[in-house]
Amino acid sequence: KEVIVVLTADWCLTCKVNAAAVINRPETAELLASREIVPLKADWTRRDATIAHEISRLGGAGVPFYVLYPAGGAPVVLPPLLTFAILEAAVNKL
Repeated sequence: KEVIVVLTADWCLTCKVNAAAVINRPETAELLASREIVPLKADWTRRDATIAHEISRLGGAGVPFYVLYPAGGAPVVLPPLLTFAILEAAVNKL
């Protein structure tokens, strides 16, 4: 299965903006469902070491951090300032 991981934290203002503008929107849910992409959320509010390792491993420095994991392919890191158009384009490339 394909997966999108949303790495976020309660104290992250950009995370909250992206959640309201993109992540939690009905059109995003429809897009992911249409491709059977499983959404997962990782909460880095307390700076979990496992989450920090994954962010670092993929070249990030913190949250927000968004990663598409295609079935059988390399992870695709999305930009921290996310738009629906960016997400949709990345999903359509899978």
